Amino acid sequence: MSVLQSRDIKVFPNPSDGNFSVSVTLPAKQQVKFSLTDALGRTLKTFDPIELETGESKYDLYTGIRLNQGIYFLKVESNQIRCTKKVIIE
Repeated sequence: MSVLQSRDIKVFPNPSDGNFSVSVTLPAKQQVKFSLTDALGRTLKTFDPIELETGESKYDLYTGIRLNQGIYFLKVESNQIRCTKKVIIE
């Protein structure tokens, strides 16, 4: 498993109102899953896995839940990669 560099994943807008987009640059086509956790590591939302192409892909994430203001973490995982990005909710 490799770890993506910080430059390979971008979350925007950040700060956000709870709905945001993610841009991921992958070395190979693969199925990716996203999950949102709070500062204590509790999983708040797991998104359906999606297949992303090689190179840069943009995906809109809608949480569908009310998030309090604070810091959260978006985890991006597949069988080949793992990365976590901080998301600020205002």
